[in-house]
Amino acid sequence: MMSNENSFRINAEQVNISNWLESPFNQWAFHNVDKLLTCKKVANDPQNMRELSFNRSSLLDQFRLKDTGGPDLDLIQFLKATSTDGFVVLKNGKIVYEFYDNGMTAHTPHILMSITKSFTGLIAGMLASNNLINLDKLISDYIPEIAKTAYKRATIRHLMDMRVGNVLDKTQENAYENAVGWRPQSLETAPSNLHQFFAQLPNNSSTHGGSFNYISANTDLLGWVIERISGESFAKLVSELIWKPMGSADDAHMNVDSTGAAQSTRGLSTTSRDLAMFGQLILENGKRNGVEIIPAALLTDIITNGDHEAWKNGAFAQGFANLTMNYRSNWYIIQSEPQYQFAMGIYGQNLFIDQQNEIVVAKFSSQPTPLDFKMIAMTHSAFSAIRGLL
Repeated sequence: MMSNENSFRINAEQVNISNWLESPFNQWAFHNVDKLLTCKKVANDPQNMRELSFNRSSLLDQFRLKDTGGPDLDLIQFLKATSTDGFVVLKNGKIVYEFYDNGMTAHTPHILMSITKSFTGLIAGMLASNNLINLDKLISDYIPEIAKTAYKRATIRHLMDMRVGNVLDKTQENAYENAVGWRPQSLETAPSNLHQFFAQLPNNSSTHGGSFNYISANTDLLGWVIERISGESFAKLVSELIWKPMGSADDAHMNVDSTGAAQSTRGLSTTSRDLAMFGQLILENGKRNGVEIIPAALLTDIITNGDHEAWKNGAFAQGFANLTMNYRSNWYIIQSEPQYQFAMGIYGQNLFIDQQNEIVVAKFSSQPTPLDFKMIAMTHSAFSAIRGLL
């Protein structure tokens, strides 16, 4: 196991809402989100925790990754090169490698960014499995406030598969950031919360159900649907449906807007170990000790029913050239051999699940820029190298 805090230099006095997303301030901010933003607790159950045992593998000492224009990197060098804060590798449900940096520990929650979407997709699917929501119905059937907006004629399934046709312009993107409170309030006339933001979007005659169209804010609308239908906060649903039954070791927390609406697109923070445990739950077909937590049919649907043509014609396909891929219920699925599924978020958040080889990798980072395609490629190559060794 590895822990390294030598590079940790940023402290609370240096970080505020104006700079928390910027390097190097994000090295502190990303695992102290609850000190900067309003959050709701996602409670674990101390009487029902699953202990992850350790089985340190010397095989990973052989890890080498080619770095374009430089020497090969060992595992520590790769983790440093990709600004890693927390890193956990599971093989057969046991921790074979662990690393922390920048002030992180095994029990420190770190923001998932868009990995949160993958939780949201599962929660929506679980509600559908219990006949509380029909994923093929219009969003406006559940949220009539958006019936005259860009989401007119869009379904819940369109939201879950990123096939809503709307596009946010720069002004709307700024209004969204204003609504969630991730930046200082800069627009006097802008909506002050998520529900206002969605209700005020104009109807731009978007066509839905076409190619993959990644609009990050749209998953917050899915969160609104979930909270409206269930009558519960998103944080409580994650706690009761996933966090407690899976046996998480620590509480998580969910960022919310000024009215308490969940930032279900990027607001969840968990520990590295608990994120890896979540991946292990999916690897084990949604069961713990033989008891079904996430319906197996839902997990099968995610793996098998994505639309490859929609993905191939979408904007992200060029970043994963020569791979047969799908996007379903806010999960990325690699159909090319060797198959695996993953979730990812900006600034280098990753969760990889290889069911066939029983490998899970959880990686938290505080990279300098939201999207660094070299680091994304390095991280996927590193996962492949880890799988090859294990």
